[in-house]
Parts: sequence; structure tokens; C-alpha cells
Amino acid sequence: MLPRTVLLMLHVDQILDQEKCTDSGYKTLENSDKPLFFKDLSKVFQCFKGFSASNTIFIEEEPYKALLNPDNTGVFPLSYDPSDTKDNLLDPEGEFCSYLDGLANSSDVQAYIKEHPFGQPMIDSSHPDWSYYRRVSKIVS
Repeated sequence: MLPRTVLLMLHVDQILDQEKCTDSGYKTLENSDKPLFFKDLSKVFQCFKGFSASNTIFIEEEPYKALLNPDNTGVFPLSYDPSDTKDNLLDPEGEFCSYLDGLANSSDVQAYIKEHPFGQPMIDSSHPDWSYYRRVSKIVS
């Protein structure tokens, strides 16, 4: 068995608040009043030396925010609803915590995420809105 990986969990909004996010200049497809911001992990890697795509997981409810990041670095669970008694996203015995436990036992974050998808899929060429997101992400990158 591989040695257990220590997961550094940071609230990315503290590092990549709206001022530090990349503003695309566009609006989200879901809400024409909401600016489309990207959360670029390279900015996190600049702040925390030793962290990279192979040892960092980006957890976000909105997959489009990860478009500037390397593939298979993001996990996109549905929003937690505390009023829903059946929502077990944060349950220590639930599926998501089990997923994180498996991730902690892996040696490569990207390989684990690719082999064990969880939650919403990342936005790639198979996504129905790919042409929009590809165009926007190319403009800002």
C-alpha cells in the first residue's frame, strides 16, 4: 500500500477571491447578469511552493471556473443543501468523504481523478456548451 498522502485543504476563495480570479469579460450561460470568472490554480501554486497539478485538488460546484486549470485537477460535487436531510455530501461516512479518502491514498491527483470521476464532469469537448467555453477560455489565456 502506498503511503497516505496528506491533503492540504484550503478555501480557495481566500486565495482566489473575486479580485484575484480571472474575469473573462463574459457572463455565465446560467445567469446573464453573473460575470464569468475563472479560478486559476497557477496562482495558488505561486503562493504555495511544492504544490502542483499532481498533488492538488480543486473542489468547486461550478465546473466552468476550472477551465484554465490542467485537466483532471478538479472535482465538481453538486451544491450541499443543509435543508435536505438526504444530502450526505459532508457526511464523514458519505460518498464524497470516501472519495477524498481514496484520493489521499493515491500517489497522483490527476490520475486518480481521471480514473475515478466524481460529481459533475469537467467541461471538455464532450460538453454541450463546449464551443462557448472554449472560445471564452482562449480569449483570456
